[in-house]
Amino acid sequence: MKTNMKDRLVCGGMPVLITSDLEADAAAMTAALDAMKEAYDQKIETDVKPAFQKFDADGSGAIDKKEL
Repeated sequence: MKTNMKDRLVCGGMPVLITSDLEADAAAMTAALDAMKEAYDQKIETDVKPAFQKFDADGSGAIDKKEL
């Protein structure tokens, strides 16, 4: 899943285009949003949580001044 914020959303290598077929457009947009959510969740699990846990030494779920 890649995004090109200039002109379109790309899902599965194909741009999501708006046409006159409302059902097909809705399905394509739903698939693109699902792929974006999956990519976001994966990014959180693989990058954000491990980085946060390095600073959250006491495991409280918050980073206080002592942990910085």
